[in-house]
Amino acid sequence: MQVEELKRVLVSQREERMEFIERERIIQRDTEKNAKSAMASPNVLAILGVRRSGKSVFSWSLAGDNALYVNFFDERLSAFRSDDFGGF
Repeated sequence: MQVEELKRVLVSQREERMEFIERERIIQRDTEKNAKSAMASPNVLAILGVRRSGKSVFSWSLAGDNALYVNFFDERLSAFRSDDFGGF
């Protein structure tokens, strides 16, 4: 996969995510403060839950705007292989 093509997909995914956040009514959870304090220590943070419970949206809110989120289920990334990581 070409670098420019990957950049276009990642920018598109970011725009889609931002549109989703603005379109939907996202409820801020009290646990977000606890999770952010847990992220300050050098531990692994796992977000667990049943299907469709908001794990992705919760992780987006924790990560903020400066984090990179890649949805590898995106069909536009079907040609992306593990060897492609070496080119970045």
